[in-house]
Amino acid sequence: MIGQRQRCCASPGTLACDNQQNPAWAARQKAEAPPTVRAGEEAPTAGACPADRRRRAEPWGLTEIALKQARLIVSLDCEGKWGMADRITPHHDRCFTRENLLGAYRAIVDLFDRHDVTATFAFVGAFVASPGKVRALLREVPTGRFASRWFARVRQDLERGALEGWFLPEALELVRARGRHEIAGHGFTHLPFAEGQMSAAWADRELHELRDHFRGLGLRLRTLIYPRNVVGHLGLLPRHDLIGYREHPPRRPWPVHLAGWLGRQVGPLRASAWPGTATPQPIPTAHFVNWRHGLRALVPKAHVVARFCRLIDDAVARGGIAHFYLHPHNLIDGGDQLEMLDGILAHYAACHRRGEIACMTQQQFCEQLRAANLDREDAGGQPDTAPRLRA
Repeated sequence: MIGQRQRCCASPGTLACDNQQNPAWAARQKAEAPPTVRAGEEAPTAGACPADRRRRAEPWGLTEIALKQARLIVSLDCEGKWGMADRITPHHDRCFTRENLLGAYRAIVDLFDRHDVTATFAFVGAFVASPGKVRALLREVPTGRFASRWFARVRQDLERGALEGWFLPEALELVRARGRHEIAGHGFTHLPFAEGQMSAAWADRELHELRDHFRGLGLRLRTLIYPRNVVGHLGLLPRHDLIGYREHPPRRPWPVHLAGWLGRQVGPLRASAWPGTATPQPIPTAHFVNWRHGLRALVPKAHVVARFCRLIDDAVARGGIAHFYLHPHNLIDGGDQLEMLDGILAHYAACHRRGEIACMTQQQFCEQLRAANLDREDAGGQPDTAPRLRA
């Protein structure tokens, strides 16, 4: 298997989320944990397993024992044609059919079941709404060039009844039926929340429509993945019952962005630290699982699998968070996408069976971080509000 390393010694018990929020369990684990290495003390024994090295090292992130364990977060941007509404091509018309999209979602949830993975599926509201509801909303959208370009193609397709790829509520029902995954939000129309282009009033309307639509389906959205990863209008999130959002680095000028893109395809990946708490809560940046299409197909499948296996290994070794994301529709036209994802998750499953790492959703991340900080305050400590990193 790619990413083979020395088998680690797991701590007693499971990594179940419910146990971690039990104060008695946390106290017992803390009492049983080996002492932290201080300056001047003997360094960890050479060859010790990653879990042992992590327990003996100075922790980075919250100090509660429950939050020193490695975690995997898998998030999915579920958007259909809304994800590229301003750049639809004949390729999308051919590939984004109801049959192809449902096949991709079914393959992913089956794979997650096989590897015991709980994920966060963030849906564009319009993608799982009715055409009638979207038609009504489009009468009220902003009239600027940015919004006009975004909605031009969907208006044309609605007029001629070409709905495939734009609407697929069955995808949501397929994920819900598994009963194990978080349903999150990804904007209502996938219009990016760029503060220089989207007004606060329309951002508020987008979040309102998103919350109310899913509430009508019996779902309470608690986390958000920003469309196109453009983070903006953060102050509006608590007003719409959202406790966290997937973080993303700011956009850079094109030459720098291109160099960074090339580096992200081949360079090493690092796990994130457990951060301090904030409102709304930033969820550590996710690494994109390469979509092997076009120029991206030049990156070998084995290389991609090896990089993400090493990301998981880094989370185990440093007690951090490995977070990656993908689009379900990438399985339609990406070469060997499902096999690549299977290889990554098989490595996670092997680590999980050894007790080294567990999966969590974005919502669980936010709730456990907050609960740990409340326990810290109840014990007389200061709340942890700043991230700390350890090299």
